[in-house]
Amino acid sequence: MTNLVQGTGTGTTRTTGIVGNGDSGGPVVSPHNDGGVLARGVISGMALGSSVKPCQGCAPVGRTCSRVVYFADLPNVLGRLGVQLSTTNF
Repeated sequence: MTNLVQGTGTGTTRTTGIVGNGDSGGPVVSPHNDGGVLARGVISGMALGSSVKPCQGCAPVGRTCSRVVYFADLPNVLGRLGVQLSTTNF
């Protein structure tokens, strides 16, 4: 896939992984000022090397995690497909 966006952890996530093996295809979201989240994209991969950090939560032996995620930008994908994301507040 081309045109991937790079995202990194901030604050306390600078020292822990925000993405790991098996997370591909999962959602990328960011906080919104109304307390909700914004859909940003779909996880495609992660950086290795100095970006590898301890995993959070489920961390089986051999799982690698990173503080840098590469993802397909949702607005770009939707625009290319000519569709819109429909959301509902609960």
